[in-house]
Amino acid sequence: MGDRHRRSQFDRSRIRLGYILLLPALVFIALVLVLPILQTVQMSSYSFRLNQPDLAQFIGLRNYFLLFEDQRFLNSIVTTIVFITGTTVGVFILGLTIALVMNLEFRGRGIVRSALLIPWVMPRIIVAKTWAWIFNGIYGLANAVLVPLGIIDASVSWLNMKPHAMIAVQIAYIWCTTPFAGLLLLAGLQSIDPELYEAAKIDGASVRQRFSAITLPSLRSTIAITLIFTLLGAFKSFDLIFGMTQGGPMQSTETMMMYAYSVLFGFLRFGYGSSIVVMIVILTSVVSVILIKGAKVDLGGGARI
Repeated sequence: MGDRHRRSQFDRSRIRLGYILLLPALVFIALVLVLPILQTVQMSSYSFRLNQPDLAQFIGLRNYFLLFEDQRFLNSIVTTIVFITGTTVGVFILGLTIALVMNLEFRGRGIVRSALLIPWVMPRIIVAKTWAWIFNGIYGLANAVLVPLGIIDASVSWLNMKPHAMIAVQIAYIWCTTPFAGLLLLAGLQSIDPELYEAAKIDGASVRQRFSAITLPSLRSTIAITLIFTLLGAFKSFDLIFGMTQGGPMQSTETMMMYAYSVLFGFLRFGYGSSIVVMIVILTSVVSVILIKGAKVDLGGGARI
């Protein structure tokens, strides 16, 4: 009994020490994350303009009802879905391809891996301006390459035409995000036991069969994490779109984040803009939970949700 009592006291002491060590991190998270979210939720319940602070009025949930009567907000949802779908699919396919290639043995593999990360570590505003130059309708590199190859008949003003602007922004986002996705997927590939592939070869499984029966199932959690990072990154993407199109032409690339920026800092409607931000947080949280639960991602310690 004495040993069991001492062990119990020791366990409680360890738990208390754990909470004490976690306390600074929890306070920091509360200050930089939880508190601003609560303030944003509170502000969303007011009719509040930054240039007319004395006229602030509590209106409850009215801003949220107004959102679904706002055609520009509804259009921004559709634009966000289009942007997210195109970029997520593109990043995943290219990222998986890069991961599969980088998982092979060849000379200079380390150098190539390091070079692939350059697009991801570059500041997004620089990426935006670089791709804006590439897609410039007058002197851009895209037209200079595509016209001589016969892919397009004449120069295209990519960033000033509705269907082309979204494609240009998606290509830029895919270019700078794919390396990170490839790195995550590569880490997943390297965690797969090589003996599984050897056993499948002995059984006569083809490359396609090994990929579908071993690689994809083993990468389920890694794929889910990659999709979550890519999707959330696309959802909150602002600087890239702002630097290339500022939401134009004719709001064709105005995502929810871009519309929130316009409402908050263009029209100075901080109450209404806060409701848009809250909706973005809710949507991203719901999508993340769905992806995590659907893939049964291991959260550490063997626990799955």
